[in-house]
Amino acid sequence: MVVAQWNRLLASLGNKIESLVEMFTGLEYEQCNDSNTEIGYEKVALYENEGEFEHAALQMPNGRWRSKMGEGPVIEHPNPESLAGGVYGSPAIYMRRPANRVTRPA
Repeated sequence: MVVAQWNRLLASLGNKIESLVEMFTGLEYEQCNDSNTEIGYEKVALYENEGEFEHAALQMPNGRWRSKMGEGPVIEHPNPESLAGGVYGSPAIYMRRPANRVTRPA
C-alpha cells in the first residue's frame, strides 16, 4: 500500500529530482553537504540518474542507512554510496531536519 502511494506521488512530481527536493523542503528538510551523521538531525539521501529521481535512503539514529528496495524488502546499509550505480543512480542531494520532528502535510 505505501509503495503504491509513493509511486503515485512520484508520478505526479514528474520524477525530476528538483520536485523531490521541493517535497522534502515542505517536510521541513533543508539541503546539507554530506551524509555524515549529525547529532540531533535525521538525513535523507536522494539518488538520481540523468536528472531523474531514482531512490531515497533515510539515515537511522545509529548512523546506518535504510532503503526500501522497490517492492522488495527494507534493507540497512553503511552509507548512501554503497547503493550507488546500477538502477538506483548515485546519491546527488543530501537533506536534513531536526530529529524526532513529525510534519503533517497541509
